[in-house]
Formats: sequence, structure tokens, C-alpha cells
Amino acid sequence: MTSMSIAKTECFVKTHFAAHIVMAVRYRDGLQDSFPCYENVVLVCAETDDEAMSQAAQLGREEANVEADDFRWDGRPARWEFVGVRKLIECRSPGSIQDRVSHGTELTYSQFTLDSEADLTRFANGDAVSVLCEE
Repeated sequence: MTSMSIAKTECFVKTHFAAHIVMAVRYRDGLQDSFPCYENVVLVCAETDDEAMSQAAQLGREEANVEADDFRWDGRPARWEFVGVRKLIECRSPGSIQDRVSHGTELTYSQFTLDSEADLTRFANGDAVSVLCEE
């Protein structure tokens, strides 16, 4: 099933999940001593936790594949990288079957900087790390 067909799926017959997708900036020009990243929270509609996790990972991979040759971070050429799905939260709307949000809608985001690639991996796995929260 493609993302477009998933996006057109009627969510009211499935469970809503908020998926926390971790995206990091990777520099194209050499060593990297910090890892700017965003935690994007998107709505996913699925019948099971496993299906929701799979769909969230697909959304992250698709976002990372949007390449822009002119993308820069702190003046350096860069690209986005999908790191992982940090957590998945089941959303509930008691008494409402007509939610106005749909599959793939970004609900919120957070921007952090991590001190190392090891911290980036731990963060994406849902483990505790020290972060600089920028936004």
C-alpha cells in the first residue's frame, strides 16, 4: 500500500496513533560534531501497534528522500536523515468519529541538538540522553 493510498484511508475505522519520528541533519561536507534533529509528531491510522510503527517508519523514510541540493544547515550543505520512530502513542477522541486531522498530519515538532551520534541513536530508541532543546 502506498502512502497516498494510506492517506486516503478512512481513519475513523482504525485507531489513531501519534508517531514521534526522529529526523536528523547530516552534513555533506565532512565531520560532524553535533546532530541537529527534529522530532516530528504525525498522525497514523492503523489497526495494530505494529502496523502503526511500520507506517510511521515509512513516513520518515519518505521525508528523508525529499532531496534539495541547496539545503544548508548553519551555512553547510546538508541533507535530512530518518533516524527512527522514538515512540508511538495511541490517540483517543472520545465520542468523536469526525476528527478533522488525517493520516500523516504533522501535529507538532521539537528541535534538539545532541552531543554525539551515540546519543542520537539512543534518543531514536527512546532511551534517556542529554539534549539541547532549541524549539
